[in-house]
Amino acid sequence: MERIDAEELLRRYAAGERDFAGFNLSGILLGRRYADELIKRYQTEENTRIGGVNLRGINLSGANLEGANLEAVDFMGANLSSANLTGAILQVARLNEANLSGANLREVILSSARLHQTNLTGAILERAISYDAEFIGTILKRAKLRGASLETSRFIDVDFTSADLREVYMGPATIEQCNFTKANWNRGNIYQCHFFDCNFTNISFSKAKMDGIRFVRCNFTNAKLTGIHPFEAGFEESVGL
Repeated sequence: MERIDAEELLRRYAAGERDFAGFNLSGILLGRRYADELIKRYQTEENTRIGGVNLRGINLSGANLEGANLEAVDFMGANLSSANLTGAILQVARLNEANLSGANLREVILSSARLHQTNLTGAILERAISYDAEFIGTILKRAKLRGASLETSRFIDVDFTSADLREVYMGPATIEQCNFTKANWNRGNIYQCHFFDCNFTNISFSKAKMDGIRFVRCNFTNAKLTGIHPFEAGFEESVGL
């Protein structure tokens, strides 16, 4: 795997190179300065964003990408573990099969992003914003999402085991076959969501606000539902209540 630094990345980009798949930039500082420079150069080509850059399989473990505009970048299979992506723009980004375990994604924008089989174990996504994103087979074990906004997104076979979902806003959305075991969703705001075949064993929903919710064939064994009124949600064929 070839290792390059930020200056070399800029030089190659200026020369017209767009495919950086498999490069090793672990620990690189590729924050606002470099991202903005990439965008500026890309815009001179009558484009409006950095989109289309191929960073598949790239190693950015521990990199500082704070505030970077990474809209529509293809990070499929990339290693972004422990990277700092605070406030980054990942709108329309492709993060399928990427490793973002332990990454800092506070206040990141994930609108219309694709996160299929993405590893976000222990990642920090507090106050993240996600509209129309796809989370399919995503791993969010022990992830911290407090205050995140997950609107009109799709969740299928997502692992939220022991995730911190306090004050998370979700809806409208369809959530299928997801595992919320031991998750903390206290004071959450859940609006027009339909949960199918989900596992809520040992979850805490204390003082959560719900409106227009359906739980179909869900498992609530040992779940804490303190403060939730029965009229706020429908529990069809669900168990453990």
